[in-house]
Amino acid sequence: MKIVSVIIPNYNHALYLEKRVESVLNQSFQDFEIIIIDDCSTDSSKDVINKYQEHEKIAHIYFNDSNSGTPFGLWNYAIEKAQGKYIWIAESDDWSENNFLSELVPVLENSNAVMAHSNSLFFNHGELKPNNWWNSFESDRWNSNYIEEGVNLLKEYGRFKCPVINVSSALIRKDILKDEFYPLSYRYSGDWWFWGNIFMSGKVAFVAKPLNIIRVHNLSVTQNKKAININKLEEDIRVINDLSKLLNIRLVYSEKYKWIIDFWLSIFNYKGKYLSAEHHNVDLPYSFKIVFYRRFFSFLFRKFLKKIKK
Repeated sequence: MKIVSVIIPNYNHALYLEKRVESVLNQSFQDFEIIIIDDCSTDSSKDVINKYQEHEKIAHIYFNDSNSGTPFGLWNYAIEKAQGKYIWIAESDDWSENNFLSELVPVLENSNAVMAHSNSLFFNHGELKPNNWWNSFESDRWNSNYIEEGVNLLKEYGRFKCPVINVSSALIRKDILKDEFYPLSYRYSGDWWFWGNIFMSGKVAFVAKPLNIIRVHNLSVTQNKKAININKLEEDIRVINDLSKLLNIRLVYSEKYKWIIDFWLSIFNYKGKYLSAEHHNVDLPYSFKIVFYRRFFSFLFRKFLKKIKK
């Protein structure tokens, strides 16, 4: 039995897939198997994947007959096939430093943590840039390694924002994963729900070294507008509500939730449907809505002033 099962889910990342696979194969820690799952790509991904068919590290390759619309069902499928003690879901457009496994495996081997994750760098416009995901929280929290109770980390920051920046940055104990962790009904925010459940399962370890590189894709104006939609907002709110219930914490507005108000307002800004019931009927407490409507009416007033000045 291998120590680590590396799952590489792919959809239309033929341009980046080889770099991802090679960054796994070149790990200094070599006790692993690779499972590649392709979600019915329409580019040349299949050709890239087939080049590795006979490689000794490849345990399983699966090509989905139709696109699933969400990665989480395929994660579940691959994890059921996995023989390793630990699971690394290595997304096909990211890559890792060669010491990713050699740093994270000993952390899990020598502790009772249910998962370990590392810091990450962003790769954007050909440059590596620091990860700013957690900047809205305590600034020095992620400057050093730690192992802490996941439930406390959720209360501190994970209920306000997805606590793991990127699935490629994490190594998870396979035996703690349960069917209900896989957010099959989610399209946008399922990773947040996934990590919330894992954090509730035990201790979480963090390695401050940036061992994972996240490729930032530059979206077109059209793609950006598609990303700003009511369904994404509703899923984020659903996770916020569900995590509050899991933690038995009364949900009230905090400045740490400012981003959700910003996102809610951005939908009106792009859509221009200021009276749309769909865009107003969100499942948030009044403490959130008070903050939102103060900003919403201020936003409308500014737009009105601009019009009368023309």
